[in-house]
Amino acid sequence: MVFKRCPVCKEDKSLSKFNKDKHTNSGLSCACKACRNKMNKKYRQIHKEEMSVYQKEYYQKHRKRILNRTDAYRRKHKQMFRFYSKRYSQTHKEEVRNSAKRFRWSAKSKAISHNYKARKRGASGIITDKVIERIEYLNVRKYGILTCDYCKIPIGKHYHLEHKLPLIKGGTNRQVNLCIACPQCNWQKGVLTSTEFRARLRAV
Repeated sequence: MVFKRCPVCKEDKSLSKFNKDKHTNSGLSCACKACRNKMNKKYRQIHKEEMSVYQKEYYQKHRKRILNRTDAYRRKHKQMFRFYSKRYSQTHKEEVRNSAKRFRWSAKSKAISHNYKARKRGASGIITDKVIERIEYLNVRKYGILTCDYCKIPIGKHYHLEHKLPLIKGGTNRQVNLCIACPQCNWQKGVLTSTEFRARLRAV
């Protein structure tokens, strides 16, 4: 067996304990894997902020390529992801249930759902977290607490993001066409416009 001496820990180790490095004459890194890992960990701790900024800038610059590569990898290993996902769900049932419940009422869930429906109907506008935050802010400024725009009942975070003019009638995903409604009002409103639904509420 061939050995190589690590200049950091001063120990003779087998070649399998060294990473490959095409920039060296031997084709192996100078330091062993264990020492290299310690050095990398120390470097990351010292330059934590710099690395965070660099990673964000790199992601923004190469976002499309990264997403395509990730998507291709997931498609190629679809069965593997399905297996691990199923195994995790079986061993962490309570965590998965709570996570799904939190996501169901999250801003991200609302945005994904409405953006998908808008794309299917060719409607303009994209709902982002900032758009939802702005709608919540305007609602709180008007009522003092998150409140249904139709029945005026306070509802907290368990609200529906509602289209004043439904997508099926040519509505958009733009902020001006969105408001906060309680689940009951949103279900009752259906495909009515906000004006038609308010008239129905006054008639009751």
